[in-house]
Amino acid sequence: MQTQGNIFNEMVMQEAIKEKTEMMQQEMMAAENDMNTYQIQEKGQKYADSDSDFNEDDDDEILQGLRAQRMKEMKSIQKEEMENQMKGHGTYCEITEE
Repeated sequence: MQTQGNIFNEMVMQEAIKEKTEMMQQEMMAAENDMNTYQIQEKGQKYADSDSDFNEDDDDEILQGLRAQRMKEMKSIQKEEMENQMKGHGTYCEITEE
């Protein structure tokens, strides 16, 4: 009888440990979900604040200014490359020794 009682006690303890482990895992998952939700909400607020600056009617003016600036930069780079080519930069010349 005593061995049956020990086996039963052991089974009850294992079941209790299993239930406690599952409960702890569920609590950890719930806490992790809460933390993720908080982080997502925090990021959403951060991005909502920063987007308000760009939701203006003068977006076209901003884009045109950026395009004009980029075109100026590209023309400057092209001009510099042409000047360097005229100076002989970027070409190979074979030097022959006599």
